[in-house]
Amino acid sequence: MLILRFVRFNSGKLILEVKERFLCVEDMEKKKGADIAYLICNVLAKVNLDLQKLRGQGDDNCSNMAGIYNGAQAHILEKNPFALYIPCGAHSLNLDGVYAAESCAEIKTFFGNIQALYVFFSCSPARWKILHEETALSLHNLSDTRWSAHIAAVKPLVKKPREIIADLDRTVNQLDLTADMLNQTKSLGKYFKSFESVVLLTIWYKTLQNIDNVSRCLQSESITIEEEVILI
Repeated sequence: MLILRFVRFNSGKLILEVKERFLCVEDMEKKKGADIAYLICNVLAKVNLDLQKLRGQGDDNCSNMAGIYNGAQAHILEKNPFALYIPCGAHSLNLDGVYAAESCAEIKTFFGNIQALYVFFSCSPARWKILHEETALSLHNLSDTRWSAHIAAVKPLVKKPREIIADLDRTVNQLDLTADMLNQTKSLGKYFKSFESVVLLTIWYKTLQNIDNVSRCLQSESITIEEEVILI
């Protein structure tokens, strides 16, 4: 997906405005940085945009795009030294969250159990019905793609922890669970009753609120560089 960002002078308001336009979606069979750079240059040429007028480039920070020597940005810089590469702030923030969650066994276990709780209820209509009857909330899947969305997965456990734990007990009493499911249910109930779980829920809920707020601001159309520096 290619998106063009440019500056336009608004003669009515006598101000400069930053605008974005969607160009196209291209199928990339080759994934190397040089191939991606070649594709980008071809797309720009097709729509009569001069590469030499490009003054910046940004992407999702993956290695074949952002690589210092062989990334697509490096190959474009060879053709135009003024096309400065700026890593996407929202994607960088997302990666910070991913790495933080992998920093120790306790945090891995914490998010692993949140995901297991979602899978446990969502894979069975009967269990999902029990959850909704008691809490009127939906559990959410964890996603590494948009890490700030983790707050949606943590929030139900912060707002209604007792009800969710009670729902786990109800599934044991009302449904005919397999031995594996029974053990998993009891294990999840025990974990989310633990002091460790309560502490991590408190810490991560506040942390994720901040991450989500910053992520939304970074993607705001009106945000300035000065505001981004303060946020980050």
